[in-house]
Amino acid sequence: MPKVSHQHKEQRRLEIITAGKKVFIQKGYEAATMQDVIEEVGLSRGAVYSYFSNKEDLFLSVLEVMDHHNFLELERDIQKTPSVWTFFLKLLKGYHYESNEEEHRSIGWVAAQNEYFYSVRHIPEKRQFIKERYEQYVKLFSNYIEKGVQKKEFHPIFPNDTIVRYMFTFTDGMNMAGVFITAEDHKRAEQIEALLLTLKYMLGIQKETDKQK
Repeated sequence: MPKVSHQHKEQRRLEIITAGKKVFIQKGYEAATMQDVIEEVGLSRGAVYSYFSNKEDLFLSVLEVMDHHNFLELERDIQKTPSVWTFFLKLLKGYHYESNEEEHRSIGWVAAQNEYFYSVRHIPEKRQFIKERYEQYVKLFSNYIEKGVQKKEFHPIFPNDTIVRYMFTFTDGMNMAGVFITAEDHKRAEQIEALLLTLKYMLGIQKETDKQK
């Protein structure tokens, strides 16, 4: 039989991950099955299981790919944005969904993640994984705030990581609300404006920085 190249294997793996993500968004973590993924990707059962041993294995791979994409996208955006505060503005105002389809995808993935995290919360190694993943994002955004400090944009009144944790708690809460009610019903736009006002105070933003909006 012809030897399958590493590139082909990786492409096939990513196809299954993409299909898995779609299924998790549509059905949630608990209701999704490997059979759903097999039907979505259009491969044989044996082919799918040769890459992923079970639903959790696939879900964690989807999460890993999405995290990697998010880190790259965040780094790209902050490099091309003129100020750190402008970066935060664009990021947080991006919570305003441009279409119902975009909102459905985002909220569906939030729901799937929380179903998985809730289901494994009593398993020590899983809790450790969740904690380490959270801390990676805290470190990344704390570094962004430090960039603002070095550029004399920010004069924080709290430790950088405290501000980041506050921001994550706020946005995570908004995302969870979005699972159950619409962005309009929980006044997402107004809440984001309130968050930005609070962050400006916590970061000690100078007035001239505001003009960069």
